[in-house]
Amino acid sequence: MAAQPNLPAVEFEFEVRISSPVHEVFAYLTDVRNVPEWQESAVSAEWIEEGKRFRERRTFMGRNADLVLEVTALEPDRRFDVEAVK
Repeated sequence: MAAQPNLPAVEFEFEVRISSPVHEVFAYLTDVRNVPEWQESAVSAEWIEEGKRFRERRTFMGRNADLVLEVTALEPDRRFDVEAVK
């Protein structure tokens, strides 16, 4: 279900080749405190419950958004899925 009931859910995949060990890249990307370093619209991100729920603050097209996201799947060095819950 989408975070907003009147909007359809959106799924996407993104692939980039990086010449670093997988475990280092995965650790960096799944530490949500790093999100503002690699996602332009992110202003801040912090864990609410370590490894389970986090809060993001974003600015996009002149608007601010506060999101709460939940980790829905975690496979070390392979998969990190999140879903907006608020």
